[in-house]
Amino acid sequence: MASIPASVCKVAILAALAMLLVLLAASTELEGGGLSFPSVHIDVDGGEEILSKEGYLRCRVSLDNQEPGFEGLDAGVKGRGNSSWNEVKKPYTLKLDKAASFLGMPADKTWVLTANHSDQTLSRTYYAFSAAEAVGCPFTPSCAFVNLYVNGDYRGVYLLSEKIEMGPGRVEIDDSVGNVDFGFIVEMDGWAIYEGDEDVDYFKIGRKSYSVKDPKCIPEQLALVKEAMVGAPSAIESGDWAAVEERIDVDSFARTYIVEELFSESDVNFSSFYFFRDAGGRISSGPIWDFDHSAGDIGTSDRMFSSRMFVDKKSIWYSGLLGHEEFQEKVAEVLSERSGDIREALAGCSEHVLSHSGDFHRNFARWRYIGTNVFSAPLEFMMFGSWERHLEFLDGWLSAKLDLMLEAYRLR
Repeated sequence: MASIPASVCKVAILAALAMLLVLLAASTELEGGGLSFPSVHIDVDGGEEILSKEGYLRCRVSLDNQEPGFEGLDAGVKGRGNSSWNEVKKPYTLKLDKAASFLGMPADKTWVLTANHSDQTLSRTYYAFSAAEAVGCPFTPSCAFVNLYVNGDYRGVYLLSEKIEMGPGRVEIDDSVGNVDFGFIVEMDGWAIYEGDEDVDYFKIGRKSYSVKDPKCIPEQLALVKEAMVGAPSAIESGDWAAVEERIDVDSFARTYIVEELFSESDVNFSSFYFFRDAGGRISSGPIWDFDHSAGDIGTSDRMFSSRMFVDKKSIWYSGLLGHEEFQEKVAEVLSERSGDIREALAGCSEHVLSHSGDFHRNFARWRYIGTNVFSAPLEFMMFGSWERHLEFLDGWLSAKLDLMLEAYRLR
């Protein structure tokens, strides 16, 4: 019988020891409180479990540590997400009957509760939103960490955020569809081909599928959106910079590129990559969304290394734009102006989440998977025995990647 290599045995032993430490910590975390994030309580009518992404269940929503009056609001709740819906810790969408403000964010009806289960810091999307604000990316969603309870059952730490949609305080563009130049929000959506019909529910440009997220479009309006969108990559491929500037808002693409590249966001050429156009305007990039699979969290290809560029080659949009010297110059200009702000924002994120470590420990006492391989995470993650070690890795990874980008654009 073939012998097992010593290196494999060592990894297995270290992983087992890491898991033992997690279990020992979990046995005490569930007993104590130590929670400091606000708590969202969703009580579904009849105590029904949320088992589907189709159709809202009636519920009541309340929020601890909130101004008086935010108690027992009528709402609907349903599941959400694509691959994340298959995880044991589920993401949800809330739709309040009446607009309300969560934790100082602008009042609205629709809110997203992201589980971030495959991210063992639970924080990558939070970091990305903060970096995007520092870079000046358009319409970055506001967000806040909360502890979620469903029908009285503790579900862990979630990121409560605004949904990407048109409206005051969200994506503030003209939502009129009364003419051919109406405003819209589009997502590069690799899942669309499994969920609808081409040129009815989504359209294609080349091999990529795109969904109109707002407003709801009949096929004739979908065709108008496709016509507006297809001109942008055609202009980029033409090599004519004047044509590019006529079709797209270059500044918005430069700013979102910096964030996408900084995090080596894995889905940038597949899904959760958004565009918007104001009525009669040019195509803009943003808002950014969904960064749980980023910053070294996927153990395959260049995306796992902070020492390599990734998005510049991976994204059909950015790779084309970076073929223009003018776009490279714009990226360098923004990066030069905002790199200090980015570092400050990332440091603030680390300080904020560490100050709430009890909440994160409680989450991993409920969901005991620190030290395991989640969604193709790097094998070294199996030797990280704590949430703090994962956070240390994330902080170091982002610092090293920002250094690499500054060097690539000759800014250090």
